[in-house]
Amino acid sequence: MSRPQTSGSSASPSRFRPIARLIQDPDVTEVMVNNGTDIWVDRVGRPMLVGRLQPGQIEAIIERIISPLGLRLDRSSPIVDARLADGSRVCAVRQPLA
Repeated sequence: MSRPQTSGSSASPSRFRPIARLIQDPDVTEVMVNNGTDIWVDRVGRPMLVGRLQPGQIEAIIERIISPLGLRLDRSSPIVDARLADGSRVCAVRQPLA
């Protein structure tokens, strides 16, 4: 997920908990979650593993991000690629495709 600006309601930092601090970090250009729990960031051009989510947390975060856009991520729609109002990109792929 490319780092969104926090000016619009769709990009409110509270929508992205627990990754909000990473999204607000000006040195982070991308936040990625792999395997549903591993949090990676691109900071100053280098990928770094920075933490882990609890199982199920990323699904809740994605739901909060994409539901206002009228999108969903489930078995019938396993891939989402969308732009938020501020221009940031959200891309998510559900298992088993991931």
